[in-house]
Amino acid sequence: MYFCAGPKAQEDINGFLKDLITIFGAYILKNTKIRDTGKGLEISINNAYIARLFNALGVPKNDKVIQSFIVPKWIYADPKLEKEFFSSLIHVNYMVT
Repeated sequence: MYFCAGPKAQEDINGFLKDLITIFGAYILKNTKIRDTGKGLEISINNAYIARLFNALGVPKNDKVIQSFIVPKWIYADPKLEKEFFSSLIHVNYMVT
């Protein structure tokens, strides 16, 4: 999996990696690389378990910028989760340049 983020997103990336370690264990960092491009950060994670998780959650494959996707119904089932989900999208869009 490959992610791009704005130059100020290091704290968010650290939180994401911490969550992955909590779920999958510290070995997950073995195939994880973070690179500062000068314009932002590139994160590469080579792990089939994580790829399957994101696929199961409904995250589309390939270029997310040119693809539309439907938010999974289970997000809407819990008002608190729905608010957190959409708030995080706004926060990420604000952070990414």
